Amino acid sequence: DGSVTIPSRRIELLPLLVPRACGPVSGRIQVAIERSIALGLFPEGRLPAERQLAAALDVSRTALRAALDLVRASGYAEQSLVGRSGGVPTAGGRPLSADQITADAHRALDDIGRLLAVRRFLEPACARQAAAEPDDDRIRRMIESQERLADAPTQMGHRLTDGEFHYALSQASGTDEVIGAVLRARADLLRWRDRLPMEDTVGHSVTEHRAIIDAITAGDPDRAEAATRAHLESSELLFTLFYRRYVDEPVAVLAEGTAALERSMDPKQPPVPLAESPLARRIQLPGG
Repeated sequence: DGSVTIPSRRIELLPLLVPRACGPVSGRIQVAIERSIALGLFPEGRLPAERQLAAALDVSRTALRAALDLVRASGYAEQSLVGRSGGVPTAGGRPLSADQITADAHRALDDIGRLLAVRRFLEPACARQAAAEPDDDRIRRMIESQERLADAPTQMGHRLTDGEFHYALSQASGTDEVIGAVLRARADLLRWRDRLPMEDTVGHSVTEHRAIIDAITAGDPDRAEAATRAHLESSELLFTLFYRRYVDEPVAVLAEGTAALERSMDPKQPPVPLAESPLARRIQLPGG
């Protein structure tokens, strides 16, 4: 209809979040639903009605209910019955005990490398294509996402606007397969952030996103590709630095991680600037 909407809130994106690997239907739908929660797919943190979810995912209501039971059991959504009219409250994951942190941080570090490798392969090519054929509507949506973040830099605002930016970038590919791969990788990174909380990096994202937008607007494919690659490489470094602390100092970071989670669940709470965070005082950040 020509109106500007938050792309990640569209129920039509749900099928792109289903794992492509084989496995039980309920398990695959569980992952898709958890990914939708991680991405902030739905407004006010409430899932659509059962019938809408089942239709969007092309599964039976029985399979959907089994998947929702798995989501609740995993701790990724509140323990609530699924109402036939929808409105299932959701919550972003729970902090782990100190005893669980180290093992999960090792798994996270392995997974983060894989997920960002997918994005490093796909997104620079999307940025090159976006710069080779600049699209005014795409550029406008990317700019507006950054303006909204600058106006209200909340934890959830960062998550949603970052999602809008990378969704618009992936659309330059013109194929659902690439868009889906980018969305799935982003969602799985955010699932780790919900499980092992880390301080937000709003300044890092906005600064590097603007460099990508500038290159695309200028119609410079080489610069757009390089800026996107640099953004993803620095993102991997930040994730790695945070989660190595979870491996090395699980008890010390538990309190910091819990505080970060509490901030991320409060939409009115602005994030701690990265340069002022407890972690930044202990490690050497890029350019710091």
